[in-house]
Amino acid sequence: MMYLKPYSGIKGFYKIFVDSIRTEIGTIHYKIKDGTLFISNLEIYEEYEKKGYGRTVIKNLKSIKNISILTGEAIDSSKRFWLKIGAIFIEDTNSFVILG
Repeated sequence: MMYLKPYSGIKGFYKIFVDSIRTEIGTIHYKIKDGTLFISNLEIYEEYEKKGYGRTVIKNLKSIKNISILTGEAIDSSKRFWLKIGAIFIEDTNSFVILG
């Protein structure tokens, strides 16, 4: 089980925790408007990468009621991750869309 805990009083900024290891594994900053979830930043800490946690975070976000689109902008080193989870990149940009 994974859960988000509000962080630093910034609206939409959360620390990501995993119950099974009771450990903070990363952070995410997002906002929701008109059925679209805009991801400003998703960071899974290096020691927890490649364990499926990022995929699980996105799966949980897609399950939020009334969310039909997730969107954001990827850094070059994360493009492979976004493509693996079904992101569609806008041609010649780092901007992506994931349909809910």
